[in-house]
Amino acid sequence: RWPYVWDNFAVSGGVTVAHLNGSVIVANANTGVANRQPIKQTFPLVSLGFAYAPIPSLRFNARSDYIQYGNDRAQTIQALMNWQFLGPVGIEAGWRQRRFKINENNGYNFDARLSGAVIAIRMELER
Repeated sequence: RWPYVWDNFAVSGGVTVAHLNGSVIVANANTGVANRQPIKQTFPLVSLGFAYAPIPSLRFNARSDYIQYGNDRAQTIQALMNWQFLGPVGIEAGWRQRRFKINENNGYNFDARLSGAVIAIRMELER
């Protein structure tokens, strides 16, 4: 991502790549028969983000990534707060939603939405 900064506010745009590689269990609602289907897809997403830092150790971020081609779609939306309380070490907390919709050639459709709280210990080094 490439930021454009004004004092304590920044706007950034760029490209984010998301890769899914795994499997899902699919069950037939009529027969109850289940089988495992592989999911392997890479999404280059267009990214747009905003950041506001009222003080150097505290930053609020919002970002969205999105791509759609054919019947496939991927999207991420997040809002995070980053507080660096011990030099480069900080805590990051907020909310994130990721959504993937994939139509496979084998006739299976995958539509998943994952959302919830995010909390992490983070270390940022000077650029």
